[in-house]
Amino acid sequence: RWIKNSVSLLHNSDGNLKGYDGLIEDITERKLAEKELERSLSILEATLESTADGILVVDNDGHVLRYNKKFVELWNIPEYVLNTKLDEKLIAYVLGQLKHPDLFLSRVHELYAMPHEVSLDIVELNDGRIYERYSQPQIIDDEAVGRVWSFSDITMRNRAEIEIHEREKKYRDLVEKIPDGIYKSSHEGKFLEINEAMVDMLGYESKEDLLAIEIKSQLYFQEQDRESAALQEKLEETAVFRLKKKDGSEIWVEDHGRHVLDENGNVLYHEGIMRDVTERVKAERIQNAVYEISETAYIAADIYDLYKRIHKVVSDFIKVKNYYIAIYDENSGLLSFPYFVDEHDSQPLPKKLGNGLTEYVLRTKKALLVNAQTDLELRHSREVELIGTPQAIWLGVPLIIGGKSIGVIVVQDYENENAFGQEEMHLLTFVSEQIALAIERKKNEEEIAKITDELRHSNQMKDKFFSIIAHDLKNPFYTISSVLKLLLSEEEELSVEERNKFLKGLLLTSEKAHSLLENLLLWSQNQMGKMNYDPEKIGLVEMVTSSIEFLKNNAYLKNIVLQHSVAEELYVIADRNMIETVLRNLISNAIKFTKDNGYIDIEAEVNHRYVEVSVSDNGVGIAKENISKLFRIDQTYTTQGTRSEIGTGLGLILCKEFIEKNNGTIQIESRVGKGTKISFTLPLA
Repeated sequence: RWIKNSVSLLHNSDGNLKGYDGLIEDITERKLAEKELERSLSILEATLESTADGILVVDNDGHVLRYNKKFVELWNIPEYVLNTKLDEKLIAYVLGQLKHPDLFLSRVHELYAMPHEVSLDIVELNDGRIYERYSQPQIIDDEAVGRVWSFSDITMRNRAEIEIHEREKKYRDLVEKIPDGIYKSSHEGKFLEINEAMVDMLGYESKEDLLAIEIKSQLYFQEQDRESAALQEKLEETAVFRLKKKDGSEIWVEDHGRHVLDENGNVLYHEGIMRDVTERVKAERIQNAVYEISETAYIAADIYDLYKRIHKVVSDFIKVKNYYIAIYDENSGLLSFPYFVDEHDSQPLPKKLGNGLTEYVLRTKKALLVNAQTDLELRHSREVELIGTPQAIWLGVPLIIGGKSIGVIVVQDYENENAFGQEEMHLLTFVSEQIALAIERKKNEEEIAKITDELRHSNQMKDKFFSIIAHDLKNPFYTISSVLKLLLSEEEELSVEERNKFLKGLLLTSEKAHSLLENLLLWSQNQMGKMNYDPEKIGLVEMVTSSIEFLKNNAYLKNIVLQHSVAEELYVIADRNMIETVLRNLISNAIKFTKDNGYIDIEAEVNHRYVEVSVSDNGVGIAKENISKLFRIDQTYTTQGTRSEIGTGLGLILCKEFIEKNNGTIQIESRVGKGTKISFTLPLA
């Protein structure tokens, strides 16, 4: 324990010491308190001197009560200031280093006027250093008796913050100024962050509008585009797909993106850069279209196949339901529609040029985009007239080769006037030259093939012609000559019966020669184009009965029943001379190959827009493998009749050519030993 002993001396009257008077006081608690205070002061001192902040304690009268070494270090306070009256010298020295001393003092006065106020401020020094000043009142018995000031050097931190701020500003400026769209999106399909370029690219009015949309349902144009985007996110590769703008139009984008994952590999969000590559994609598609159109001219089986392939190529960059190609033939002056796909109208027949939109494009040689209003204006100005069903939008582009319009390619829509516009017109115009070249090339190929076939056919006909002259036509005259010589030289030795037999043979031979010569002359005239085709409305029964009358004696000689059941009201459009030649040839053949006591029936029935005429017999018939040879000029197929009649192989070929010239067809049905039925068609009047 600690005690305090207070002792006073006691003296007697003569001044001599006589004793002591003492007071012993227990001061253990006070001593312990002093030691605790000393320990606390030691801790406080250590804290003050070890802190990174400069500490200054000033009372309400402005007297400096305490400061630490860091304070002296921060303000570079020299020794002479510390050795003099600190208050005045210190304040003057500090104020002298400040960039704005008046503001500093003003704030100090404000704080002393508000003794309980806590403050945090920034002060700048003349040398560029920046201090963070913190002020807190010193409270004793709930009364503010002074202030504790702390100063921290935040120069480096401030510079770092400024640098970070500048970097962020530069990054933001870069993000906002870059022409590509930059985005961050959630796994749930919402945009988290976007730049202005993204907003402009997709046609929205503000970032808020775009941030509010559902990406999957409102942005992807079609399911295949959503699949491409999903695959790109999964593989973190570049993908090109379509997006839907706010107005519903489409753009092509190239997306460079990636998933951002947490430490467990879960997707936090997706981020990427999108670039509008619509023009590039269109250019590539046009280039591909030009190439494909060029290729179709070589791989198409025929001109119609070429038209179909062109339609497919055009449909890849213009979505249309109604499409046709019109071709103008300068020689005939006819406008035809060889390829026609339409929701409402049927394929038009070839016609002379009129005043339709197609003819307008053909005449002006310029592409034309017409909506309902423009169409009405053109019709009011009498530039065009309405043909077919009125459309909402119509686009026609001329097909030009060597400055000459050979036709028009047309797309149209009956409902949506925004189905296509100027852009589609430019695209179609761009590929129209290649389309025209492909059509012209294919037409030339087919024309060359046609001429080649005609030359081959002409050579075959020439060979056939000379063969007939050399053999079939020469032999009858040789036979006639030989028989006549025999009759003259053996006149007296021949009996009447023998003479009649030779005369009958001469008659048959001369009739054969006459028939052959007649067919030969008709055939040669037809091949040389000297036989006029003069169609007219003819009663069919009239031609049938005329032919039967002409050949009834031939049938009578073989006791063949020759009959018909053609109605009198049946009329056809045909060339009379040609069809009578056909009927005579067919009936003559039937008589030739029908046995004695047989029959021949001629019938006719209506089949849609045609009349089908048939000549049937119960003759010897024709083997199936030989039927195909009957109409071929390059193959000779003849057999003897039931009375050894010999054919030339020319009659049926002539029949086929005459029937086809009259816009009909001919066919044969036959069974060996059962008979033959030859049928042909003619247009119904």
